[in-house]
Amino acid sequence: TVLVTLSVVIAVAVPTIGPFIGLIGAFCFSLLGIVVPVIIEFATYWDDVTIWMSVRNAVLISVGFLALVFGTANSVVDIITAYNPALQAVKCAINSTLTEPITE
Repeated sequence: TVLVTLSVVIAVAVPTIGPFIGLIGAFCFSLLGIVVPVIIEFATYWDDVTIWMSVRNAVLISVGFLALVFGTANSVVDIITAYNPALQAVKCAINSTLTEPITE
């Protein structure tokens, strides 16, 4: 009953669920899909770790944390623009900022 109540509260409080699903997806995929399997592999094959396995796993962990940071930041910008359509998001590879309110 707690999960049902929580689901109803979220459904009432959040008019558009899409950006929040993106936030949860960015957070969970980067950790559960990339970082955790690498950590489990390190723990499982601790005795047989080679230098190439260590390099590969370090790269994968770095990519996972980059996906976590940039995916979460992008989802937060989407949530902000969903709740305040007067702000226009400037999405760029270098600069992700909010511009002045649009006056029409």
